Amino acid sequence: HSWYLGTDTETSEDELAEALDESLKNANKNYDVARSKALKGVKVTKVPAAIFPEWSGANKKKGGQVKMEKVMNEEKFAEFEAFVKKELKTNKY
Repeated sequence: HSWYLGTDTETSEDELAEALDESLKNANKNYDVARSKALKGVKVTKVPAAIFPEWSGANKKKGGQVKMEKVMNEEKFAEFEAFVKKELKTNKY
């Protein structure tokens, strides 16, 4: 259960993960049940917010009506993670 959050806050990834987990539990009873059984926890990785439009552009999905995918299959998620690592290494941010 991995999340990439585009933020410049000083808040730690652990604090963000805990707040996100609690918010999801409160908003969705099914999530709360799943968290107590199958889902082991929430992993949050902070990235610069500019990563998301860069990803969209790299996938030829630019424009006002294009939205970032909220759920990705394993292959697409691995591509996204590789893209993030590459972008962060270039030190553009």
